[in-house]
Amino acid sequence: SIEKNNFGFCPVDADPFLPWLHDVFPSGDGSFIELVISNKRRCNTDPNKFVSDLINLEPQIALMQPVPVKRGGSGRYVLATSIDDADKDGRQTRFICRFHSSILEGTTLRNIELGETLSTYSYNPEHANYLKRGSKPILTSLEQGHDEQIWNAVWNARCPVPQFVEGDGLTLQAFIASGKTVLHGVPSVYLDLVPVRTPARRTKEGFGIPGVKSTFDPDLVWGDDHYLPPVQASGRLVNIPVCLPPTVERPVIDVGDFELTRPSERKDKTHFLVGCVWAAHSFSTRGQTTISDQSTSSRLLEFLTYHTSIAGFDHVYVYDNSLSNRTLQHVTDLFPRDVVTRIPWPHRVCNNNRPMHSNPGERSSQYAAESSCRARYGPNTLWMASLDVGEFPVIAQHPANKSVE
Repeated sequence: SIEKNNFGFCPVDADPFLPWLHDVFPSGDGSFIELVISNKRRCNTDPNKFVSDLINLEPQIALMQPVPVKRGGSGRYVLATSIDDADKDGRQTRFICRFHSSILEGTTLRNIELGETLSTYSYNPEHANYLKRGSKPILTSLEQGHDEQIWNAVWNARCPVPQFVEGDGLTLQAFIASGKTVLHGVPSVYLDLVPVRTPARRTKEGFGIPGVKSTFDPDLVWGDDHYLPPVQASGRLVNIPVCLPPTVERPVIDVGDFELTRPSERKDKTHFLVGCVWAAHSFSTRGQTTISDQSTSSRLLEFLTYHTSIAGFDHVYVYDNSLSNRTLQHVTDLFPRDVVTRIPWPHRVCNNNRPMHSNPGERSSQYAAESSCRARYGPNTLWMASLDVGEFPVIAQHPANKSVE
């Protein structure tokens, strides 16, 4: 909390235009870098106690609101006053994405610029909020109190990888997809994220949503010649490593048991049905501060056994939120790698209060984990379920029903 002067704990508190990143990874084909971002303004939502935080973190809302951008002279960017006036790749953006690499020349590390792109949204958060029945603007006044907009707790953005051609003729996209940009576990390509800084809009209808009339006036707020600061003079996140694309273990299958029972619609997907679960070795239920439940290991063993052996799940991804040396690896290691994958997930829950509390906040770590699982592994499965360790799908009683399928 800023009120406790904890600027050193999270850079977003010091510069709230920076995205609160929870996961960053390239797509399987290397065409873009996926960003899983939590909305830090939803951690503490009680205006009676956290008014300074809520005011300071308003730019976290601005990041969820697309802006139109066009390129000006001398490598500068300009805010456009309409979608039609923006560059084709800048109609709905929020970050300038700068890719670079480094090479060692003697004892000097030389930076190599690989190109800049404008970010895109996996979906428009402002438009999604507009379509939500009974919703308010994403940014509400403090007098209105907590608005229960759980759907605005996490969102995704993408940085397109530039069409840079390597010396061996491979494009940068193909090079990233091949995994060759990571040498001996060390990435050689890095990303800088430069936020486009504008005040958060306070209208529900947003700006630039097709067919929706907006009261937001960009000419009044931005002007018609609003140049953004040069990238090198802008506050930004730098040297975000571009790591390996997500890998999906292909199932070891008995053809006789598998091909005759799996639906034909599976097509080119690696899996038909997978599960995502967020768990920790020990945890406190909502509202608890002193009691620690350490039963997750035994419950996770039962959960994984049921879902992979009885319910018919091809694979389960366990996002392990254990924050000490005691993790859930001893449980996940009991299962084959092509059936269960453990992902270390050290992000803390920023607020663990009960619903209807004056300061309920959000379970940021869990929501971001579920979003990460969908973005990382969703492209390789036909169906995906986000579950808690205590949730077991019950198969309807029918002779033809042998699994969740």
